[in-house]
Amino acid sequence: MKRRVCAVLAVLAACCWLGAGVSLAAGNGNVYLVVNNSHCPNGGTIKYLEGAVWGTYSYTQYWSGGDGGDNILYPRVQVGQNMTFAGYALCYRGSASVYLSLYFTFTPSRNGGTNWY
Repeated sequence: MKRRVCAVLAVLAACCWLGAGVSLAAGNGNVYLVVNNSHCPNGGTIKYLEGAVWGTYSYTQYWSGGDGGDNILYPRVQVGQNMTFAGYALCYRGSASVYLSLYFTFTPSRNGGTNWY
């Protein structure tokens, strides 16, 4: 009887552990999306980003918008799934500016993580 109870408890613990792992690995979340300044032609600094994020295979849009002042966005994503970003960056170098088209895929590994492009 004692062995049976221990076996049942072990199975329940394993199920809870596996279930927690799955729920942490997938689901909606937000990540930092950083576009490296090296993408600006002839040097320069990204001062504005705008675009949309969607599931690469599901075509479900998760986020769209923009942010000024830096090269970082914090879009809504599906954690653990391939995501696509399409948009543009505004690069400044001195008094000159240029728009840069962006299109790339990424796979967020955890909520609150950072993805570089």
